[in-house]
Amino acid sequence: MVITLRFGRWPLPGRSFNIWTNLPFFNPSVHMDVVQKLHRDAAVNGIFGLTLPFFVPAVLQLVVQFVDPISLTNPHTLVWSVTAWAFLPASLIMRGLALSRIANILESKQKRALAKALEDGWVPVQQSA
Repeated sequence: MVITLRFGRWPLPGRSFNIWTNLPFFNPSVHMDVVQKLHRDAAVNGIFGLTLPFFVPAVLQLVVQFVDPISLTNPHTLVWSVTAWAFLPASLIMRGLALSRIANILESKQKRALAKALEDGWVPVQQSA
């Protein structure tokens, strides 16, 4: 995933990237800078992705104790448990990497826009928190 993001230059430069299509539940109007929110969400997803493999076995043991028909000795349950243990953390880590990449792209676009505005003689206004 990292290699695809860095060397594949995802999303491709010169092509449109619609944030509403790719992040339909992203709400930028929540009292925070969009880039800051994306970086925070990327960090949260990365942390959850890295810690989830340690919590999934414990959660599965709790579920097995409280739900009678589920048994980890059943091959079907075991396959789904291992699948969840492997793919849920991986998907969270990949989501964190993608959000971080989008945040970096937006941050560089904001810096370019600010530099162009300063070059054209515009004075930036301080935003109150």
